[in-house]
Amino acid sequence: MKMSSKFSLGHDVLRAISEAKNEFKTGNQLHKLKTHEGTELWNIVWPRQGGQLLEFQVGNAHQGDPRSKGSRRLVLLIEADRIENIFFSEDHYLAESWHQIVDW
Repeated sequence: MKMSSKFSLGHDVLRAISEAKNEFKTGNQLHKLKTHEGTELWNIVWPRQGGQLLEFQVGNAHQGDPRSKGSRRLVLLIEADRIENIFFSEDHYLAESWHQIVDW
C-alpha cells in the first residue's frame, strides 16, 4: 500500500479528512459515514474485534461518471471508539489504488 501525506492528495481530500473526523466526533449526525462493505482493503487492514471500517465520500462524481457518488473515498479504521487510521482511494473499487494517510 502506498503511504501518502494528506497534503499530497489535494485540497478536496484535506477537506474530506476534516469533515470525516468531525462527523465521527459528532456521532455521525449527518449520516455521511457509512459502513465500508468493500473487500478491497481486506488483505491490507482488518479491524480488531469490535472495530469497524467507515467510508466517507470525497467530492462528487465527475460529469459522465456512471456512479452517482463517484469513486473517491476515505475509509476510517475505528477501534475502541477512536480513529486509528485513515485510508484514501481515487477508485475505491481497485485494491491497488489505496493510500494510507500518514499524517491525518
